Amino acid sequence: MVKKIYKITKVDANQRADKYIQKVLSRAPRSFIYRQFRRKDIKINDFTALPQSILVEGDELSIFLTDQQLKDFSTIYVFERIPMTAEIIYEDDAILVLDKPRGLLVHSTRLERVKTLTNEVLTYLESKGEFDPSNRGFIPSPVHRLDQETTGLIIFAKTLEIAQVLSDALVKRDEVVRKYYALCSGKLQKEGEIKFELEKDEETFISFVKKNDNEESDRKKEAITKYKAIKYFKNITFVEIHLITGRFNQIRAHFSAINHPLLGDLKYGDRTLNEYLNVFRLCLHAGELKFKKLPHPFSYLNKKTFIAELPDDMKEIIEKIR
Repeated sequence: MVKKIYKITKVDANQRADKYIQKVLSRAPRSFIYRQFRRKDIKINDFTALPQSILVEGDELSIFLTDQQLKDFSTIYVFERIPMTAEIIYEDDAILVLDKPRGLLVHSTRLERVKTLTNEVLTYLESKGEFDPSNRGFIPSPVHRLDQETTGLIIFAKTLEIAQVLSDALVKRDEVVRKYYALCSGKLQKEGEIKFELEKDEETFISFVKKNDNEESDRKKEAITKYKAIKYFKNITFVEIHLITGRFNQIRAHFSAINHPLLGDLKYGDRTLNEYLNVFRLCLHAGELKFKKLPHPFSYLNKKTFIAELPDDMKEIIEKIR
């Protein structure tokens, strides 16, 4: 029998003891973990731990295991190590703000498991000594999504605590300002709000707009998009978009629903217009992000505004359609 000790860092703080053990001993049956709690074989700073005990930075969590159990239950987080292609806009001990290039997936899929932004970030953080794949605690991860073809700002949380805070802030809507910039077909009215529910088809990965639909469905989600036209080019509008909710493909589905699909959108767009203008790059960019009401100890972020300039290829498209 060995006494395995896990030193809790700020990365893994602010979570229940049972949830942490389920991560670091990911192959252990849940029944085994809770039996260890009942036997008082799990301790925090040499005091008996409860499943609901909240871990804090500096804690030492220990569990008694046989050598074979430790070998069987422990796993190393596996990921592909690749160099960073995204530009780092801002970094501190809690978050990493990146400008994601076009064509880069955030997460892996069945078809692509190597070239992802998550792999780039984990490689970068491992090289700095801020991520240890042998410690299956909290894995640094994005707190919101960007489509593969969308460029711009995305935030990765380095610790569980900031991940929880930012996820909560995004849900509350009035605590985060997210501005996107896009080119859409037609002459859009000066400003407006799109408020159609969306339902994602899990087979086709398309979000369908539900207009005046009284049918009850657990998959329908409220979706709100506000916009303001910035400039008009013949039959194209350059628009600033305020994302109020963050549903799957929300901006693309909403603008398609009001007959102003985004230029270069191959899923929801106007194929004829895209071919006529020879634009096959989704003209959607996450350009600005700021926090308004984050609580202590992250209130320092409320004073910051993160900006990612339009990528060069999108600027070239604007010049072409002037």
